[in-house]
Amino acid sequence: MNILFFQDTLGVSGGEIWASDAAVKLRQKGHHIVMGCPTGSWMERQATTQQLPYFNYLPEEAFEGHLRWRLCEIIQEEKIDLICCGIPGMRIEAPLLDAAIREAGRGCIMFRLGVAPGPHSLAPERLGLHLETVRGIIVVSQDIKKRLTEAFPTLPPNRIHVHYNGVDVEKFNPETYSSKDRQIWRASLNIPETHQVIGTVGRLDPIKNVPMLIQATSRILTHFPQTTFVVAGEGAEKQHLIETARQAGVLEHFRFPGFTENVPCLLHGLDILAHTSFSEGVPNAVLEGMAMGKPVVATDVGGIPELIQNGQNGILIPSNDVEKLAWTLCDLLKNPHKQQTLGQAACLHVKTKLNRRIKLDALETLFISEADQARIMGVPELSKTPQLYDLPDFMVKNPFSFRKVQTLRH
Repeated sequence: MNILFFQDTLGVSGGEIWASDAAVKLRQKGHHIVMGCPTGSWMERQATTQQLPYFNYLPEEAFEGHLRWRLCEIIQEEKIDLICCGIPGMRIEAPLLDAAIREAGRGCIMFRLGVAPGPHSLAPERLGLHLETVRGIIVVSQDIKKRLTEAFPTLPPNRIHVHYNGVDVEKFNPETYSSKDRQIWRASLNIPETHQVIGTVGRLDPIKNVPMLIQATSRILTHFPQTTFVVAGEGAEKQHLIETARQAGVLEHFRFPGFTENVPCLLHGLDILAHTSFSEGVPNAVLEGMAMGKPVVATDVGGIPELIQNGQNGILIPSNDVEKLAWTLCDLLKNPHKQQTLGQAACLHVKTKLNRRIKLDALETLFISEADQARIMGVPELSKTPQLYDLPDFMVKNPFSFRKVQTLRH
């Protein structure tokens, strides 16, 4: 099967990480994979690193006509059966991909939504489920499916497929790391050996509500002064968070290591993972923390309650309840046995219920089924061929090249 992963974003968050991992794993299963991504994006760097064939494009709207033409060319040349497109991206993807498929005369579309949609954040034309080339939409939680069916009452529920991200349990395996690894990582951030470490991992965006953790810090330090807090990730909120910690007088207890590729090692160095989002789909950080055997304290939002059974394999708290967060974290800090019990239960739950390999087997089955149905139905023709934008001289002389990279054998 020939699959195009189209990820119309520049940065990196859970959706991009999932798409990169799914592309690699499906290639290992024998499928031909192509990536489509903006020039200079994180996904482009991943495609290069993973030796995946890819094409890049300029993200500006002025070049959208050229992008549609390139998509059509790639669909024909690579005999694409299905496009998996992450939304929301930088544009309304549905009509763009639909036009390219109709021009190419083959293929179909599956959209993927990995975040909980806010009020009026997804217009029907973005979902594109009225288009004959769109087979359905993959969502990462029952909560998102419920929100979509409430927002779009005419949307057939059988076209919304719940597919949990899952975790690469071989990569996120606590047995892979030793106490020495933990010691080295802590030393790299100048964390005293006697300190317990509470961390949060992810994109530093207002929706993640990291200030909630900072606000709880003073209360925690009153009882447990030998505590360090790690805020790992990059984003627009980073400098604001640093300033918030400084104004609260707790900056010396915080570390901001930025984005790291070696998330398992980072999680191994923590004692407790805190996740304080206002809204979520199913956050990779929570899944990965559970896989690494860490006790997770998370807000009771989005799809998180679908992962955590409160008090059994993690702890749920109300959104934006600083007092509850501080009390819960203090209770864990004084009870290492409870930390261990929750962490072990979390790790077992992920291994048995949320193994990404098993989830990708299900995704593969869905892709094959939908592509087969689309092939039977055929691709409707365009009513008229839209006029493409005139290309600038530099693009005529040096058009984007489809970068074919020799696929690794597995």
